[in-house]
Amino acid sequence: MFMRFLLAVLLSFMPGVINLFWLPNGVISEWYINLLKFPFTPNIFIFGILWSLIHLVLGVGLYLLIKSREEKEHINKALGLFLTNIVLSAIWPFLLFKYHLITLSMVDSILILVVACIMQKFFARENKYAGYIAWLYIIWLMFALYIHLGIFILN
Repeated sequence: MFMRFLLAVLLSFMPGVINLFWLPNGVISEWYINLLKFPFTPNIFIFGILWSLIHLVLGVGLYLLIKSREEKEHINKALGLFLTNIVLSAIWPFLLFKYHLITLSMVDSILILVVACIMQKFFARENKYAGYIAWLYIIWLMFALYIHLGIFILN
């Protein structure tokens, strides 16, 4: 059981791990600091901490899902959506912070949110707590989209 939990949490953190290689200097750059942003955009350090907490909670949701193993077809779809979300989430900082592709990273942000909404339905079918956790993730993604929208509109 502990190994499944560890695997779920590690899988959830893969976007961050992948971006350690893509963005060895991190997301802090003069380019990002000088962008105009909407009000309530947190400091980049706080944003990083919040993303880490969200991914930890999302890993717990994934663990609850794979632990239940009631309806294999639904779990496989939920896992596929989760992995799609992980890939899209790994691409996003690469697009924005490395190549400064604000429009393309905005499209990616929207796709992440859409996939997360579909994923939530499958999570909730298998485990109501995993479904609640997915809602927390969706709410966070909506806030992140608001921040990204500010960058998109103002720059």
